[in-house]
Amino acid sequence: MHRVHYRANNRFVLARLARRAGFRVARLELFEPKPAYLFFHPLAYRAGIAYERLVSRHEALRDLRANLIGAFEAIPSSAPSSSQPAVRSSPSTGRAPAGHLNSG
Repeated sequence: MHRVHYRANNRFVLARLARRAGFRVARLELFEPKPAYLFFHPLAYRAGIAYERLVSRHEALRDLRANLIGAFEAIPSSAPSSSQPAVRSSPSTGRAPAGHLNSG
């Protein structure tokens, strides 16, 4: 059995990870669902409903909500892309290697 570590389960960590990956948070919603998992007992379910209503009603408690849904946008890079290597011409022929288009 493997231990599970949730490392991206709050809005602050998600924003930091997005920045590191070259994204920004475009939209992030935090919400608390109805506690169907507590339906096994009326008192547990009522306590869960009270919790859901409390954290859903007050924005100051938004970080206690269980679910996060987000949209992220790529941050435009100001530097030229380094993902495509420069094509150099062959010293013997002065041409680009086969399969490459020479723009010069």
